[in-house]
Amino acid sequence: MSSLAHQALTDEAFQDRSSLPVSGGPTREEQYHRGMAVTALNRELADSRQRLSDSVLATLLILCLFHGCDTGVAQFKTQFAGVTKLLAIRLCNSPCMSDELKWFVRMFTWIDTMTATTNDREVQLRGACLDITTVSDGEWGLENLAGCDASLFRYVAQLGRLNLLSQNHRVRTSSPPEIQMPSTTLPPSMAYCPPDMSGTSYGASGFPMPPAPSSYDGSQLSPAFWAEWHSLRQKLESWRFVPYRQRSGSSLSTPSHPYISPPSSPSDQSAVAPHNLKDVIHTSESFRHSAILYSERLAYPDLPSSHPRIQTIVQRTMSHILSVECDAYLLWPLFVTGSECVLADHRAIIRQRCKDLSRDSGFFNNLSCLELLERIWAENPGTSPGPGLHAAVGSVSEAGLFPHGGWALPDEAFMSPAQATVSRKQGFRWHEAMQTKRAEGEYMTV
Repeated sequence: MSSLAHQALTDEAFQDRSSLPVSGGPTREEQYHRGMAVTALNRELADSRQRLSDSVLATLLILCLFHGCDTGVAQFKTQFAGVTKLLAIRLCNSPCMSDELKWFVRMFTWIDTMTATTNDREVQLRGACLDITTVSDGEWGLENLAGCDASLFRYVAQLGRLNLLSQNHRVRTSSPPEIQMPSTTLPPSMAYCPPDMSGTSYGASGFPMPPAPSSYDGSQLSPAFWAEWHSLRQKLESWRFVPYRQRSGSSLSTPSHPYISPPSSPSDQSAVAPHNLKDVIHTSESFRHSAILYSERLAYPDLPSSHPRIQTIVQRTMSHILSVECDAYLLWPLFVTGSECVLADHRAIIRQRCKDLSRDSGFFNNLSCLELLERIWAENPGTSPGPGLHAAVGSVSEAGLFPHGGWALPDEAFMSPAQATVSRKQGFRWHEAMQTKRAEGEYMTV
């Protein structure tokens, strides 16, 4: 069956189709084996001893991945409520955690976080699960499992909560993300500047900071949103990938970059193989820039995708995506960035990468997410960049790191506070496109 699936995905006729295929329902054989697996799983869960076995977690993971392979849409919110309880039982009964249990925690937390950010919900696996996931302690660390630096992933995990706050939805207040002020003096490129004579504040990225009275549906955004937004945005902009050897060696006292906030300087040991290091760096940077783009859209929901403020971030993200050789972990950055792409060559790159991912893995979720992007692109025809965008973006090197002075744009690219206050309930381009299947489940952007 795997061979037939691979043949279908690599068929020349499939590659030439303008419309993406729609996966059919499960076969009778698939339904039979899935039913057998669920029956066996329920029997083990009912046993106080068997529920503590790794086979239970393995069965749950396979059932979750089945939806990604079959349709790309699943009831993760319901499923992960049970996973959360089961992992809590396992952690309470595992004073000395095995590498296998850590692996399961990281896999479930990864799927939960990536899905929550694009499906308007808060992550369910946090606290101890997030702590385990964001520690690199061997070859099964997140860098090797998902290509994303573990310390950076902690910031990405806060985006779902921030999205709900931006819509004035209720969030779980029992465990808010840590809001930290920097313990050292920020360099000029990251310092928060007081408002100028016009009342506009300029922040770390060189852009005017979003005004506090911005609103959706006529109601003001909460102070909690802005406090978490500014804190998270600063962490994302200041984060840099620092290999463990450099952190533990003499270079720690004389870093090559001017500032790293405390959460960006983990003391963990990453076991990334030297030949994979470049891909991990560029994959992590793809996630970081996509997270910055995500936060920008939360602050400016009505800003057109063609605006230099958006396209500058898109350009930098694309430079890192193009530098990744193994794109097995890139669906989330491809999806978030692709939703804001306006240039035909950028869209072509995103389209080809999603098809490559599906061809290599056999997972349909890559194509279901691409189907959403195709809808977004069809409703928003691509435009050529104006002179302001050319001046802002310029030529980006393969490394695509921030210029020394931040993301400064020409004056005409700046927005006034009034421009950001137009009421709009949801700014993400994929939100409306997802509504047709929202009742069926959540899109798996993993």
